[in-house]
Amino acid sequence: MNDINQHIILESKTFIDIIPTNLTKYNLGFINDAMNANRYISTNMYDLRVSNKIYLHIDNISPHAPMGVLFVNGQSNCEFKFRTPISLNILEIKFKDSKGYDYNFYNLPHSLSFVLERMNGI
Repeated sequence: MNDINQHIILESKTFIDIIPTNLTKYNLGFINDAMNANRYISTNMYDLRVSNKIYLHIDNISPHAPMGVLFVNGQSNCEFKFRTPISLNILEIKFKDSKGYDYNFYNLPHSLSFVLERMNGI
């Protein structure tokens, strides 16, 4: 059962538009077009939870799968091992959220460190 109390209702004396963004669709629940009206009820229930995971992608090593999962409020460790040596001039690093969208750090401080080792005998 969809309880109307779990949806967002916007009312205005003038006509307003809700610009479709990831925030309005996935967090606030406004899936349908919301143009030129003065009252809107979100299609889906709102979801304001913040994911605590960021997915690390290194596209020139593994273009289709994340190389690691990083936790927002703490330290994360990811380890990559390769059977044969690889040669790279650059790392094509991307951070994605749980829905696959580019992660926005909103100018918050963050750091990423790498330790590279060559293992003998492998």
